[in-house]
Amino acid sequence: MVLLKHAAWACLALCMILQPAFARAADEPAAGDGTASDGAASDGASGQRAREQAVTRGIDYLRTKGQAADGSYSAASDPIGITALVTTAIVRNGRSSQDPTVAKSLKYLEKFVQADGGIYRPESGNKNYESCLAISCFSAANHDGHYDDLLKRADRYVKGLQWDESEEVVASCSLPVDSVNFRD
Repeated sequence: MVLLKHAAWACLALCMILQPAFARAADEPAAGDGTASDGAASDGASGQRAREQAVTRGIDYLRTKGQAADGSYSAASDPIGITALVTTAIVRNGRSSQDPTVAKSLKYLEKFVQADGGIYRPESGNKNYESCLAISCFSAANHDGHYDDLLKRADRYVKGLQWDESEEVVASCSLPVDSVNFRD
C-alpha cells in the first residue's frame, strides 16, 4: 500500500510537469490556414480556466494531504526524489519559489546539499539520481538566481560522477560549467 501511495505522488507530479507542454501544444493552431474560429478561441479560454482550476486543486491537495510539516513528500521512502518531482511540478505550473508550499519544500531539499556539491543522503546508493532530481527542481525555482551557486556545484558533482578525464573525451563535447544557463 505504501509503494502504491508513493507511485501515486510520482504520477501526479509527472502529470503536472508535462501538463504545461501539453497545454502549449493544444494552444498552437492546427495545420492548415492558421486561423481559428471564434468558437475555438472561446473553447481555448474555457479550457485554460479549467486547466488552471485543476492545477490549483491538485496543488491544494498536495499541500494539505501530501506535504509533511518539514516540507517533504514521502520522506520515509524517498526523501529527495518525490519531493523534488512534486516541487518541480508545482513550480512549472506557475508557482514561484516564494509560494509557501514551494519554499517549504526547497528549504527541506537544501538540507541535503553536501560539501562535494551533490544533493543526496550520505547513506544513499542513488546519489546521482537524487542530485539530478534536485538539480531539476532548483533549476525550475531559480528565476531570481538564488540557486546559481548551488546549481553550479551540483553540476560539477554530477559531471564528476559521469566523466573521467582519462577517458579522452573530445573537449568540444562538453560545456564548461560557466557556460550553462540554469535559468532558461
